[in-house]
Amino acid sequence: EQMGWRGLVRQLKKEGPQWSAMVPQLPRLIHRALENDPSARLQDIESTLNRLNRTQRFQSGVLLALLIMMSLVAGMYVYILFGVI
Repeated sequence: EQMGWRGLVRQLKKEGPQWSAMVPQLPRLIHRALENDPSARLQDIESTLNRLNRTQRFQSGVLLALLIMMSLVAGMYVYILFGVI
């Protein structure tokens, strides 16, 4: 029933309104996809990846600085607690 004619008819009834809205847009969408320059798209992707890479390096540096500061504070706390006694 899912793969036969009954299933096909049921799916067409269910998805018919969606297809009727999409079919008129197909020629314009195909034209837009063929018109776009793939090298420009690749340049956009590369610039986005470079920006993400810079952001990730910056965040890693900030996390490392916070870890070092927390370690120094913890070390000073331990020194004050146990070093004075």
